[in-house]
Amino acid sequence: MTSPAAFRDQTNWSGGSYELAIEIGSSDDAQIQAVLSALWSAADAHGCFGQRDHEPEEQDPVPRTVGSLAKSGHLHGQARLPTDQLAACGRVTIRDGDETSDGLDLYIPISTLNHAGLA
Repeated sequence: MTSPAAFRDQTNWSGGSYELAIEIGSSDDAQIQAVLSALWSAADAHGCFGQRDHEPEEQDPVPRTVGSLAKSGHLHGQARLPTDQLAACGRVTIRDGDETSDGLDLYIPISTLNHAGLA
């Protein structure tokens, strides 16, 4: 059985995702950082990694910052589900460049929830 927390199992990252997208409305990095930190805490997320093709224990964590997010494109971690299981999750910024519609997206892939018995 596939672990819902596994990064390397690509089936954990397929089939769409449930996401929380927050429009921040400004390209100010401090605002995006505040939302990033709040979402990470609210999701009870563990770890912060730049690669999803290596398990967390096989890579060095990256800082939980807008800079790391910009460098990696996505940040990956493991969110605690209501069942107390860890599930692979990700975050991405949406920066449109017009300074009016920047945002942050936290997502848990549907297949990960299936592996946890929740979807």
